[in-house]
Amino acid sequence: MAPRKLSDGQWLADFYSVNRSDGKQGKRIRKKFATKGEALAFENYTLQKVDDSPWLGEKKK
Repeated sequence: MAPRKLSDGQWLADFYSVNRSDGKQGKRIRKKFATKGEALAFENYTLQKVDDSPWLGEKKK
């Protein structure tokens, strides 16, 4: 999900760590930031970190 702006002016990064099309798996991550750029950078960093984890095994296709 894309970051969204809250009523107090902060930005909320709200996303899941893995693809949820196969059912409920993966952790939901929610964190507030002062700017949209920070929220996007955090989301991209977190998703890249999950993709680079060799102990999670191969992805289902």
